[in-house]
Amino acid sequence: MSLTAQLTHNKLLKQLILLSGFLFLSSCSYFMPHRIDIQQGNIIDQEQVNQLKTGMRKDQVQFILGTPMLMDMFHANRWDYIHTMKKGHAKMEKTRLSLYFTDDELTNIIGDRRPGVAVKENRDKNAIITVPIKDYEEKESKSWYSWMMWWKDDKKEAKKSAGEPQT
Repeated sequence: MSLTAQLTHNKLLKQLILLSGFLFLSSCSYFMPHRIDIQQGNIIDQEQVNQLKTGMRKDQVQFILGTPMLMDMFHANRWDYIHTMKKGHAKMEKTRLSLYFTDDELTNIIGDRRPGVAVKENRDKNAIITVPIKDYEEKESKSWYSWMMWWKDDKKEAKKSAGEPQT
């Protein structure tokens, strides 16, 4: 091989390596790795918030909403329910609900959810659901020993389908 051909070959090889390295590194930013959904805090839905009434005791509120995420010892009359949800690469969603108590009775509700808001129902209360009932009587009549010998049932089924006499 001549000197010019060898130099051209080396130059092409360097360009190919450089191009493949560039494509490899740029592909990392193109395809993002999978990120799991991260959910933290108390999940509070509108139905639960609608059950809250001023004048309720702390134990009643805790029964409806659960233990608060934050109970500040410096503000014992304030309970904070915080929920964060980060789905994959999407922006984090935050929901906050602060409850204020006076003499252990609920006096004020501040946050993203307010009591008295109508909840949209997706289900039909008059829907009829039919569930097929299988014939379990045949299986119940078998003894426990016959259940242990399941492979013999398979042989009988194979003989039935082949048309052979059963023994």
